[in-house]
This record gives sequence, structure tokens and C-alpha cells, in this order.
Amino acid sequence: MMSLMAGILSLLSALIATSDALSCTVCRASTPSLCFGFDVICPSGQQCGSKYQESTIDGITTTVFQRGCTDPAQCNAKSSLTLQNGHISIVLSCCGTDSCTPTIPQLPPKSSTPNGVVCRACRSETSSWCYTSDTLQCTGEENMCFLQTEEVTGGVSSSEAFRGCGTKSHCDFGNSLEKNHGSLIKVSVFCTNDGDALWCVKCTSDSSSCFGIGEDCPSGYECGSTYTETTVDGTTTASLLRDCINPTRCGIKGSISLQDARINMAISCCNTYACTPTIPALIPKSSNPNGVVCRVCTSKTSSWCYTSDTLQCTGEENMCLLQTKEVTAGTQCLMEPKDHKRQPQYYKWQVMPQACLVNQCLRPNTTESADWINRPVRSPS
Repeated sequence: MMSLMAGILSLLSALIATSDALSCTVCRASTPSLCFGFDVICPSGQQCGSKYQESTIDGITTTVFQRGCTDPAQCNAKSSLTLQNGHISIVLSCCGTDSCTPTIPQLPPKSSTPNGVVCRACRSETSSWCYTSDTLQCTGEENMCFLQTEEVTGGVSSSEAFRGCGTKSHCDFGNSLEKNHGSLIKVSVFCTNDGDALWCVKCTSDSSSCFGIGEDCPSGYECGSTYTETTVDGTTTASLLRDCINPTRCGIKGSISLQDARINMAISCCNTYACTPTIPALIPKSSNPNGVVCRVCTSKTSSWCYTSDTLQCTGEENMCLLQTKEVTAGTQCLMEPKDHKRQPQYYKWQVMPQACLVNQCLRPNTTESADWINRPVRSPS
């Protein structure tokens, strides 16, 4: 229980710092009347702040009062959390003159009015992760679901995690890293307004499998696998990326052919907790010409290239593309995704959204340049 309280306090301790500008008293006690300390010079721009926290866990109420240097963006902030076995309220007040004494902030009343948000609720005292089917009906201004983790390293090592309902202001406090009596305390807060948000593994690999840590996804996202095979001068390499993914990208497949290389990519998804998306099947390379001819070139020193060299496109690669990167550029044949409106999202690098660039696509058996955009080039009838 003490470690849970330490996690909450260390999360907010970033608000109580020291350096140069205003002179403020720094102290910590169970009540304001017992808070006596020493003056420090605060970082420039910070104010003198008072923070008051009341925690009721398993029916036992404790209070903590702190004074110190505070980021003015956090002044007058009010935060509350509801856990499976308790409730925590935190308030801050500030003043902006040298050696001033901030007023004692007043805790807001606990609301019992449901707000329609339902969050998962759990706690682990031995790990920086917890997940459960248990839920909490959120009330009042606690309209965010949060996962808070604490990892202590150094003199004493420990890990803890808990989920529940919280106010957006608690999420806005963000992460913190604090040194305390020889230990390093890292507190991380992840928030969403959807209690059913998925948890997915995040990893990268140069093969068809990868292992990594899990993370809570943004609301509405799914677990995705992006698989890529790149063939250059006859040598093929593979890469796999697993992460939370916007479902509009699920199922997209595409390929690019250059003079001496081919890139083939596909995305698969699944939408259950901690699921593992299958390795998506790539579109096989076709040798059947489709009537589209594209200019083909590469520049390693410019974001533009142009040439009279052409490439006869095959299979479903029925689009001509100019692709730019920070240090390279090229035009090549491109397979149009099933929904080409998703194309700019699909590629990790910058892709110009035009399906066929002006003066870059040649009709077969002619030297006439196409002057249309956003549609495949086809053979003249």
C-alpha cells in the first residue's frame, strides 16, 4: 500500500522542483500545520505551490501535504482517481511572489453520479502491468480510463501497476522520473476514454516473427502486423512491424518495382486483447505486362529525378509513382492499393498522393506523355 502512495506522490513530484528565480519553502508532512522546511531558489518561471492529497484505500484515509516550486501550468489543478479499493484526490494552489505562502487548497467532493464511462480496474504489487475483466463505473469528472505504472530501481527495487477511472487533469500530469534516497522512481500514466481499448504487442524484427512489450492502444485501434519483403539485385530481406494500428489500414497490400529492386508490403490485423495478427500474405510477382509503362530513375542527391528510361509494368502494378525521401528519390511502377485513398497512410515514407504524375507516365507504343492525375494509365483503345 505504501508503494502505491509513493507512486502517486512521485508522479506529482515533478511539480515540486528546485533551481533559480523565486524563493519558495519546500516541505512535506501529513497536514499543513506540520509542514516546515527550508527555502530554495526555483527554476525561472515557476511559482510557489501547495499540493494536498487525500487517499482512502481499503477504508483507511491518509493525507499528504507538500510545498515547493511548481510549474504554473499545474496551478489550481484538481485531480481524482477511483481504484478498485479506494479513491485518491489531489489539488494544487500557487502564489507568484518571493517567499509567499500558497493558500491551502480545498479538495473537491467525491461525485456519485455515473458519467457513462466504464474502465477496467486492477492492481499488481509485483509487476508494471495488470489487466482484468473487472470494471468500474466512472462518476463525476473522472471520464478517463488510466493505467499507471511505477518502477523503482537503485537501493530498493519494486514494480507496481493499477487501473481505474481518473480525471483528464491526472492524465495531463504525465510521466515523471524522480530520485529519492538513492532510488530512481519512474512513473508512467497511459490514458484513454475507452475502457475497451485493446492492448497490443509492439516490436520490430528482420524476420517473420518478433517479440516485444505490450502497450494500450488508442481508442478504436486494432493490433496490426506490417510485413515487408525487399528484393535488391536478387537478394531478399524481410521486416516485420507489430503495433497498434488504425483499422482503416488493415488488409492493405501493395508493391513497387524499380529497375533492379522490388518492395512488397501487406498489413493484417486482429481485434481482441493481446492478439497476434497473422503474417499477411504478399502479392506474388507477376510477369504479365498490363499495358502501363513508367519512367524509372533514382537520385541519391536530390528529391527529384527524370529520365527517358522506362519500365514495363506487370500484374496489378498499374500506377506510376514519384516517391521522395529525405535523401533519395525515384519513380517506379506501383500497385494501387484496393482503396487508393488510403495510399498516403499506407507507406511509412512520404508518398505524393497523385496516382499518376503529370508528364511522368507514358502510354505504350507512343512517346506521348500523360496529362491526367489520380487514375491508372491504360493502353489507348
